[in-house]
Amino acid sequence: MERNWAVGSTLEARWDIHKALPGGTGTVYVLHDTARNQVHAAKTYPDSLFTQSPQARQRFLREAGAWVEIGRAHV
Repeated sequence: MERNWAVGSTLEARWDIHKALPGGTGTVYVLHDTARNQVHAAKTYPDSLFTQSPQARQRFLREAGAWVEIGRAHV
């Protein structure tokens, strides 16, 4: 789902949005987790990306799975 988060705002009283980096398929947001004092990235995509291309959904799922595995390797 596409999100249009504003730099300087806070999500769910926990994640401060520091940067928005638009790209070819979506936007990457740099977030500070105030509860854990960590920096994270969240990538969003426009809804139209998935409805126009079934292959895009599969690429997204593979990419998301890869990032989850990277995170597990560093725990």
